[in-house]
Amino acid sequence: MTKQLIGFCLLIVLLCWLTLPSTGLAADKTKVLIVYDLKDNEHDEQVYMTDLLVGHFTQDITTLRADKLDEAELNDYSHLVYIHTNEKKPSGATIAKLDGFKGGIFHIGRYSEMFKFGSFLSFQGVGTATHIIDDQDELELDSAQTAIRYETDSNTDVLYDGKSGNTRFPLIFRHDDDMVVATDGVTEMIGNFAGEAMFDFFDAKKRGPQRYIRLEDVHPKSDKEKLKEIGDYLEQKGIPYMITLIPVYTNPRTGEEIHLSDEPKLVKILQNMQSHGASIILHGYKHQYRNTETGEGYEYWDEKNDRPIYQKKNEKALLRNDFGSEKAFQEFIKKGEAFEQKYISGTLDKGIRELNEQKLYPLAFEPSHYAMSLEGYREVANYFSTYVGEAQISNKTNEITFTTVFTSRASFLHGMKLVPETLGYVDPGNKDAIKDILDNEAYYSRFSDSQLGLFYHPYLGLDKLKTIIEELEQRENYPWFDLKQTQNKAETEGIVITSGKSGIDVSMSGKEKARSMFVRTWWVIPPAIIYLLIVIISIRGKKKKTNSLTGSQHGSLFAEQ
Repeated sequence: MTKQLIGFCLLIVLLCWLTLPSTGLAADKTKVLIVYDLKDNEHDEQVYMTDLLVGHFTQDITTLRADKLDEAELNDYSHLVYIHTNEKKPSGATIAKLDGFKGGIFHIGRYSEMFKFGSFLSFQGVGTATHIIDDQDELELDSAQTAIRYETDSNTDVLYDGKSGNTRFPLIFRHDDDMVVATDGVTEMIGNFAGEAMFDFFDAKKRGPQRYIRLEDVHPKSDKEKLKEIGDYLEQKGIPYMITLIPVYTNPRTGEEIHLSDEPKLVKILQNMQSHGASIILHGYKHQYRNTETGEGYEYWDEKNDRPIYQKKNEKALLRNDFGSEKAFQEFIKKGEAFEQKYISGTLDKGIRELNEQKLYPLAFEPSHYAMSLEGYREVANYFSTYVGEAQISNKTNEITFTTVFTSRASFLHGMKLVPETLGYVDPGNKDAIKDILDNEAYYSRFSDSQLGLFYHPYLGLDKLKTIIEELEQRENYPWFDLKQTQNKAETEGIVITSGKSGIDVSMSGKEKARSMFVRTWWVIPPAIIYLLIVIISIRGKKKKTNSLTGSQHGSLFAEQ
């Protein structure tokens, strides 16, 4: 009877659980659809910029052209971002579809007044904005931005005003659950403020800034003493930092390669730095594609032709004019993308292995000069979960990059987390470089969750870095970001490197352990073989001598008998 009663109670509990309303975790999940309507399908970098901004709040992001809206079931999404940079008005079908969306809409660009969410707006014309104004400051924009002038109603919450001359107007504002960025995109500083506005749109918790320092372009020919001095100083200050490592230095004149394994003293210094505050980042394999100086050249971008790596470096670069038709050219591009994928994969595999063999464990990746194609990110994501720096957001040129103020998991990064660099670096040719870094920190620290990241070349010595640190210590006491205390993963066949609160963990297959041990100890094998041969020859020699002596004794004995 007792068993029957328990069974009956369990059945009731199960039925109650099954009949709970479907407003649990799934209902809380932030799922975003980015819809875009661009002029002649150009300026698609606006989509990638927006993707990066949204990527701080969710990694469940879908991007879709406005004329493909019929293919999407809008009720599957919790939020919708609509970008309209096209001077042509949105179609009736687009308006009808978006008007039927029940969640909040974040609108960037033109024609907000044509939608239900913008029905409170009175269009005043298109002009420019040269300044942006929040409740603290009036800041001059990097460059004048196209601004759509609206008259709003009393229920509008204006987050930021724009200004041109003496005219002030709403630039980023909220109305109920919807938000409008009344500019022609989220370029430059507008992107920073649009990102800040998204905290309200997504109802996200705001946290303070973090600082970080990256020691850049360290390779086998780097100055050991300067590197050690900087490492000792940062350890003494208790400041965690990152080191971007290039495993191979190549002499551009002779082609001679020097690997980290050829520089054991440098490796020892780097291992010590890793044990006392440093996180290692793979900065490519050679930091060069053609015959350029390691640390100066590009590795993942054909700088000469300003395009992705589609061919071997010594081959004549084939361009559009070399093909009789667009179809033939596109077939070449397709083969080029396969070449690029294999090329990137090869460098990452070798880079992780060679660092791992030296007990240096990369936790993230950074391409040289932040230059990489959009297809390249897909390949990098097969090896790393974390990407550091800025993101190139065009295959047309490496000059179009963008970085968020905060970390991001934009959909085009294929699951990787971007840790942005925002403050710049000490350029020896810029006498105001340190002042620029400090000014940048003053600007970026106004934004929530901001990463106040700068990079520094160790060949400059310690003095300039000390000046920066001492200046920062006079300011707000923002915490230092420690990459290896966060979750990261790097892997290639047979090797998995992870990090988290408990530090770095390395897992290797049996085959990889044997290979790694052979690589580290191969130099012991030749003398060991020579020693073994000497021992064998010596033993055989003694045995022969003994046999000879024994035979001689037997002969004497027989003779005596």
